[in-house]
Amino acid sequence: MPRTVPEWIGKNDDVMPPRSVYDRLWALQDGKDAITGVPFKPGDKIIRDHIVPLADGGENRESNLQLI
Repeated sequence: MPRTVPEWIGKNDDVMPPRSVYDRLWALQDGKDAITGVPFKPGDKIIRDHIVPLADGGENRESNLQLI
């Protein structure tokens, strides 16, 4: 199914993604940690993490983010 909204891309490495990106990542990951696959529970600290770190040449864009 094609995307209905354009991918979020940060204007620079310091820009945090908006809540809508977090919500799309949550839905994509089915509310589970991207690394362990364990469902998040209320009170868990959820971090938006770059799959390829910015320091290693990764981009600050939605397709390079995961929730852990």
